[in-house]
Amino acid sequence: MEACKRQGIDPSELTVKTLADIKEMYEDAGLDKEGFEMMVEHVEKKRVEKVRLLLKERERLAEDLREGRCSMSKLVNFNRE
Repeated sequence: MEACKRQGIDPSELTVKTLADIKEMYEDAGLDKEGFEMMVEHVEKKRVEKVRLLLKERERLAEDLREGRCSMSKLVNFNRE
């Protein structure tokens, strides 16, 4: 959650979207089947990019904790704000 907060990513953006999900999300877009399939690929590509970004942020966070640049108590209090 801390990595999401640091990167401004809503955790719900990390869930895999099915074709049905995309059709519901973009029902007014007037897309045909091929258009919806392209949207599924696009949304999945963006999701994977966000996951990679969060994994890197998690590594930085772990390093910050190891090096004493931040503490768990600061993170806990920061997340409550």
